[in-house]
Amino acid sequence: MSADIQEFHPVRMSRQGELVAWGVWGVVTFAWVWLARLGSVPAFIPLFWGVLTLMAGGTTLGNWMDARTVLRITPEEVFFYNGLRKVTLPWGDVQKIEVLPSRWGEVVHVWGGHGHFRLRTLSEVRAAGRPGVSTQMGFPRGDHIVRELSRRSGLQVRKEETSGRTYYARE
Repeated sequence: MSADIQEFHPVRMSRQGELVAWGVWGVVTFAWVWLARLGSVPAFIPLFWGVLTLMAGGTTLGNWMDARTVLRITPEEVFFYNGLRKVTLPWGDVQKIEVLPSRWGEVVHVWGGHGHFRLRTLSEVRAAGRPGVSTQMGFPRGDHIVRELSRRSGLQVRKEETSGRTYYARE
């Protein structure tokens, strides 16, 4: 890859949560089948099973998307792909960039005439009530990414609100 092309990937989160979610799903599935054979399935089991299926599936989808996510900055364009969404914006097509503070890093929205993508800058998520238990998520070097996006697209800071929101647009 040439020096003019920069490629970024988000931090890959541990898959331990996904394994736990599918493990709990498996236990509930086994219990449901076992109780069905006995002829006494509580009414909440199918609903609980459905919620667990959505949670485990959502976790798997998130991990799958993270594994495929790439942000590529070239002299001609910015390219974003996450497994479900593919956006290529020539620099002249980038209309605005919004940087919004959030609980887990900043959320960066890049808007163009033919597409939009969103990424999260690096943050650390801590488990409530469990000191020392944390994980990271998002793109490392988020400030560098935002600077490169605004510099290459020719956007300038238009407005910085006290809420922490930063907006980049053409002059």
